[in-house]
Parts: sequence; structure tokens; C-alpha cells
Amino acid sequence: MALIEELAKQIPGYEKMIEIKGVGLIVAAGFLAEVGDISRFSHPKQMQKLSG
Repeated sequence: MALIEELAKQIPGYEKMIEIKGVGLIVAAGFLAEVGDISRFSHPKQMQKLSG
């Protein structure tokens, strides 16, 4: 688990995601692994569209 956390901290956006209530290491790392760099979205609604 420590290795996952160490690697996740290197991903842009990880630190901001874990500030969200209910979002921890596994959720944030999984989300960012699936979506990639969230800075490519200029508005949160663009991320919503990605999820369907």
C-alpha cells in the first residue's frame, strides 16, 4: 500500500482529489489511472461527460 501511495503522490491532481470527503488512496489512484491528467479538462462538466 505504501508503494501505491508513493507513486500516486507523483500524479498531478492526486493531492487535490484526496481532499474530497470520501476519496482516499484507492479511489483517487484508480480514478486518475482511468482518466489520466485531469488538467486537460477546463470544466468539471467535461469530466462528467466522460463518465457517461
